Amino acid sequence: MKPQKLFQLGILSVLLLLYACPEIEKEMLVSTGTVSNIRITSAEVSGTIVDLGSTGVSDHGHCWSLAAEPTLSNQKTGLGVPKGVGGFKSELTGLEAGKTYHVRAYARSEDEVKYGEDITFQTHAGFIVSTTTLSSVTSVTAQGGGTIVDDGGMTVTSCGVCWGTSAGPTVSGSHTDEGTPSGSFTSTLTGLTSGTIYYFRAYATNSSGTVYGNELSFITPVTDIEGNIYKTVKIGTQVWMAENLRTTHYRDNFEIPNITGTSDWNNPPDSWKGAYCDYNNVVNNTYGKLYNGYAVLNSRKLCPTGWHIPLTNDWLTLINHLGGYYEAGGRLKEAGTAHWKSPNTGTNESGFTALPGGYRWYDGVFNSFTEMAVFWCETPPDPNPGLLHFGLFQNNAVMSEGASMNEGNSLRCIKD
Repeated sequence: MKPQKLFQLGILSVLLLLYACPEIEKEMLVSTGTVSNIRITSAEVSGTIVDLGSTGVSDHGHCWSLAAEPTLSNQKTGLGVPKGVGGFKSELTGLEAGKTYHVRAYARSEDEVKYGEDITFQTHAGFIVSTTTLSSVTSVTAQGGGTIVDDGGMTVTSCGVCWGTSAGPTVSGSHTDEGTPSGSFTSTLTGLTSGTIYYFRAYATNSSGTVYGNELSFITPVTDIEGNIYKTVKIGTQVWMAENLRTTHYRDNFEIPNITGTSDWNNPPDSWKGAYCDYNNVVNNTYGKLYNGYAVLNSRKLCPTGWHIPLTNDWLTLINHLGGYYEAGGRLKEAGTAHWKSPNTGTNESGFTALPGGYRWYDGVFNSFTEMAVFWCETPPDPNPGLLHFGLFQNNAVMSEGASMNEGNSLRCIKD
């Protein structure tokens, strides 16, 4: 056969072979990327078109669900026909706070849908801040703080603590600004008034607004003219000192005589009838001082400014709030036998923490230390003020009766 014929047959064979072998179709491929900018109800996720396939991609994007392997029947984005292979991003919206979602990229042609890997992410639980309890309290300052539990995926622009004498304090009132810390922060509350109930809560602000933590409250202690600091307690609608008075000066800083002798206590001269003493003349500030009736009724005043000697109705309100005479005693007494003689069934449910400081009788004799707490009570001035005493016994009983001006009893002040 001539060479030319052979050449022609070879070409024909190649053409026939090519015609007999169809073109290999390319597979459409897509890959899921990473999730970013996660917030409370939204997030961003990336993906990549790896191969457009033989027939091309008519739509692409991401689909997501709370269940694994989401499909186009779930929530999805539709980004249309891609420009070519390469990366793309979707914004996922309408998410629920604090939920774990599954998401995967997809690419669709007229004939099929391809999905990328199933990956998971968790939305922020919300823009959340919590309030921490106070670490220290004085008559005029307190230290507290808070924790930014979740920033909601946004930058915190300010945070701190707000406080006031009414519930629900906000940043429009007294507040601190600790800047933009992450996590926990500490604030100092200033300008407080002694013996006052305050409400406080942490706050944090970002571009979406201000959120507040749980609300807490506290009572500032009270300070007497000498600088002695007393714990305070709110019982019902009343605020009481939670410690016995121990000042040796009246409110105006005039000194109160300390009378140790029996005869002088029994018959005090007119020049200094008001007097105080320590039980058995041994200083023990845990139990406070014992004051005679003349000191209690002195116009110079024993209680700090803003506080007064409890009146009869003050004591009755307290006792009735705690269940009456048969129940109140145990709820007022300090629990345990650190100060009360055993047995002591007091519970101190009220926080009043009554201590058995005993008393000094009008004849100058000391009695009932560790067994009895006796507190002064002023009767209404009708026409002149008088005195009673309220006693708490070891067996939790409560009694009230008239009192001698020469008695020496403990004193608890109550807020005006």
